[in-house]
Amino acid sequence: MKDPFRVIYIRDDQQVVAMACFRTIQAEAAAKTLYLDAIVTQPAYRNRGYGSTLFKWIIQYAKDHDYDHFSLDAGQEHTDAHRLYLRYGLQNDGTHFSNDIRNL
Repeated sequence: MKDPFRVIYIRDDQQVVAMACFRTIQAEAAAKTLYLDAIVTQPAYRNRGYGSTLFKWIIQYAKDHDYDHFSLDAGQEHTDAHRLYLRYGLQNDGTHFSNDIRNL
């Protein structure tokens, strides 16, 4: 399944203050997964509900487009983001491990 990388954003005062990037991941015979690559809000605009607005929109998009699963990776240091994800029902099921191939 080929699905484009998508970017959504919120503007305030004529500038982008929050944005999210997501895409579809689906291997043969696997669940159709919406993978959230990033969701960010400029520091001066945090705690205004922009992240929640984007997150709710993405969840609704996944429901409207018949996705089976929702997934993201978040660094351990992003505790505010973790609270957002947990508030919307995501389960923390571990940490994603990776490395540059030249380092292995």
